[in-house]
Amino acid sequence: MALVFPRLFSSIRVGPLTLSNRLCHAATLTNFAEHNLPSQRQVEYYEARARGGVGLIVSEAIVVHPQSVPTSVVIAGYDRRSLDGLRRIADAVHRQGVPMVAQLWHAGRQQLWTPISAPWAPSPIPDPLSGTIPHEMSRQEIDEVVESFAATAQKMQEAGFDGVELHGAHGYLITQFLSPWSNRRRDEYGGSSENRVRFLERVIERVRSTCGWDFVVGVKLNGHEFVEGGIDLAEAQRIATRLAATRAIDYIAVSQGNFSKSLEAHVPDMHFPRAPFRHLARGVKEAVGDLPVCAMARIVSPREAEVVLQSGDADLVGMSRALISDPDLPRKAKTGEGEIRPCIMCNVCWGAVSLGKPMLCVYNPSVGREGEIDPDAPPPASLTKRVVVVGGGLSGLEVSRVAALRGHRVVLFEKTGALGGQANLAARLPGRAEFGEMTRYLVSEVQKLPIELRLGVEATADAVLELSPDAVVLATGSLPPAPLLPGARGGQVVTTWDVIEGRGEVGRRVALIDAEGEHESCGVAELLVAQGKRVWFVTRFDMVGPHLNYVSRIGVTGRLLRNGVVCVTGAEVKRVSGRTLILANLYSGQEHRLREIETVVLAGPKGAATGLLEGLRDKVPEVHAIGDCYAPRDATAAVHEGHRVGRLL
Repeated sequence: MALVFPRLFSSIRVGPLTLSNRLCHAATLTNFAEHNLPSQRQVEYYEARARGGVGLIVSEAIVVHPQSVPTSVVIAGYDRRSLDGLRRIADAVHRQGVPMVAQLWHAGRQQLWTPISAPWAPSPIPDPLSGTIPHEMSRQEIDEVVESFAATAQKMQEAGFDGVELHGAHGYLITQFLSPWSNRRRDEYGGSSENRVRFLERVIERVRSTCGWDFVVGVKLNGHEFVEGGIDLAEAQRIATRLAATRAIDYIAVSQGNFSKSLEAHVPDMHFPRAPFRHLARGVKEAVGDLPVCAMARIVSPREAEVVLQSGDADLVGMSRALISDPDLPRKAKTGEGEIRPCIMCNVCWGAVSLGKPMLCVYNPSVGREGEIDPDAPPPASLTKRVVVVGGGLSGLEVSRVAALRGHRVVLFEKTGALGGQANLAARLPGRAEFGEMTRYLVSEVQKLPIELRLGVEATADAVLELSPDAVVLATGSLPPAPLLPGARGGQVVTTWDVIEGRGEVGRRVALIDAEGEHESCGVAELLVAQGKRVWFVTRFDMVGPHLNYVSRIGVTGRLLRNGVVCVTGAEVKRVSGRTLILANLYSGQEHRLREIETVVLAGPKGAATGLLEGLRDKVPEVHAIGDCYAPRDATAAVHEGHRVGRLL
């Protein structure tokens, strides 16, 4: 039978390597390192992606110089103590028949996390995100870093890697030399495009002369920085043309944005269209001819990858978040066996990494735990139980799925006629429709299993006890806040759920009171704007969306401000007087009035829906409360808790 994705699963030559397919695991910082050394978690993470059938794996960023160590959870590749762990990673990937290259990295001025010394950069221009003023590198220091790239590449070769990828994107050191926005030097490394490329050319020459021609040397470049005066596509084409002319590199991977100014574009979330930057890869491909080019950024599915390849925009497709969500995506796409767990581009993974925390996925609980958890094959139960799950939201679906896979007899109650719970509300917000893919996947998996679904049936304590369960899992979710404020008239105050579901009247001038700092409040503000409302966004936090990942917060804040939403931070509501909302600053206590407010919308705080708990306690051998029923939190907590309890039953 003909392959559904013939181009994706065709072989390609990249330097000395022949890849079995054109899907690459793009470099992804995991924060799984320990004291700057590789860990067993990283071995297992990469081996799982190799076992899933990807054509090439690019490692996470590996530090080439001791001056560029922002945290203890990145790998210090310049340190020989890393070699043993790196060798174990390379060996694990090779056992699965997949080649692997190591991404070499110097952060330059973008040591945004906890800089303990002055970062190095081509010019002493403050980093726009952290405000850090870097040390301007001397020629001697430039020489030192060039040699550090070569020396680290040699260590990667010694560790068994098949090559290296030089990280010249996202505003890190190589980009800082390449970009006229960050490079203001007046010597041979600055000024003209020819001079600005010189640093990277020297790095390539030294790596190649050190490691030879049987070793892949690739470069990751910015196709566009999206900052005024920075690298645009035309400049990226000029840079790529010069690099290709050296004939010393084997491929170019094209990314975009930088951490300093245009981070939203670097890892585009679900508010962006699919494959929004493929034109950048196409532009670079046009400039370099036969040199393989890798496209990336929000290419989520095998079908999208096939389109990019068939169009000739690129020769390879890089995926990161999609392979975090489902490491078996390539195998499933090739064989048609098993449903792909679709990445919803929520950036929960990136949000954790950006805070220096270990990477995780919103609904793949095995990430970083591949050695102990197979999310689709949990260990069979030693004793089969009759399990009743109350609530068909994300946590209820996941605990039902895992319990049934383990062999338990599961009955799932959902009082509405639809599974998904609050996730269904989230998917109705502007730009959040993709959230529904997580629900669709979980519902599909549940429906494949011998789970008795009782939809449209409210589970009373008597109805549950009639089933004589061995275990009950309450996943009844949360309750919206009571629509009450001191001084408010009837109907003047509603909740975000009311707005999403179209219940009640909402006036033209609206104050949204955010007590959660999550997507829901921000999304409802966007929904109100789309409905033509004039919106004041009032929050007790110091910023809009403090609990969002940084990338999404950049996006939502920009959208709100561009649409005329007035954001009032660090404020709490005291009372309502007619159409005047009286606020007080949390720090000074100074009062502030918003006048002619027709409707007040409350975004939290929610309460746990624990009504059934007392009626079942001490009447069933096991009673578990999970998700928002235990404590209102986010989707990640709901799914992970459902998975954990499903394995405990």
